[in-house]
Amino acid sequence: SNTSRYQSTDEPVGLAQVHGYVDEVADAGIDALALCPNMYQLPGWDSDHYPYWREEAPSWNYPDTVVGRVISRCREFILGGNDLIQLSLDRARQKDIAFFLTWRMNESHGVREPENPGNSQFWREHPEYRIGGEGPFDWCEENALCFSHREVRDYQFGFLEELCSRYDIDGLELDFLR
Repeated sequence: SNTSRYQSTDEPVGLAQVHGYVDEVADAGIDALALCPNMYQLPGWDSDHYPYWREEAPSWNYPDTVVGRVISRCREFILGGNDLIQLSLDRARQKDIAFFLTWRMNESHGVREPENPGNSQFWREHPEYRIGGEGPFDWCEENALCFSHREVRDYQFGFLEELCSRYDIDGLELDFLR
């Protein structure tokens, strides 16, 4: 989503970007990489649990906003047959560093904007599963999904099950920051 020393946001996402951020961690002497595969509320891989990239993304006309441009660039990368997680994992193995995934259990970027293209279909279709009320931190927790609902837990578990069965990761962090 950001221009870096290894790729400009004016360019399509490519191996220079994927390898660049893994190499940056490895070259700094860090022995583990934690990749967050959430893209707002969207999976950062071609998910079977939520096949966003195959079923929804091709028909979206993303707005000319930061979020719209980020998702559009990622759409082209993923629909081009690239797997960001596997490519990152492979590069981490080449660099001899451990590879973890860190899953944002309650991703809430953009939830104050109902039409934000980063909001999932599940979130859009189920306002009854949101926390509601007014949050104490003036962030957006009131619009986040509420884990008291079995449907929310099952939805999130589907991602975790898919990630752990598809990728040979060294560990998984469940990030409940939000």
